Amino acid sequence: MTSEIVRSASDPDDGDPDTASQVVARISLEESVGFRLGRLARARRDRWANELRSLGLTPPQAAILRATRDNPSQGLRALARTLKFDAMAVDLSVAWMSSKSVSGWRLRRTRVIAGFESCR
Repeated sequence: MTSEIVRSASDPDDGDPDTASQVVARISLEESVGFRLGRLARARRDRWANELRSLGLTPPQAAILRATRDNPSQGLRALARTLKFDAMAVDLSVAWMSSKSVSGWRLRRTRVIAGFESCR
C-alpha cells in the first residue's frame, strides 16, 4: 500500500503554468478516501441493521415508521414516493407491521375516495 507521486510528461520548469502544476498522486484503492468512506458507511449501516433487528424491524420498515412519524396523514403512494420504494413493498410492510403492532404503533389503513360528493 504505497503511494507514488508522478510528474506530468512535460518539464515543470517549461514556463507553462498549466503543466508546471500537474502533479498527480497515485494512491492504492485501500488508501483512497472514497474507499474508506464506503467501508465506514457499510459498517455503520450493518451496525444500524443489527440494532433494528433486536427490535424486530428491518431498515425499510424503520424508514416507513420514521416517514409516518414525520407526516402521519400521508397516503400509501405518497409514502412510497417519499421513500423511493415500490408501492406494493410499502403496502406489504405496512400490513405486516399493522398485524404485529410494531413498537406499539397501530397503523390504520384508510382509503380516501376524492370526488365522491360530485357523483350524487
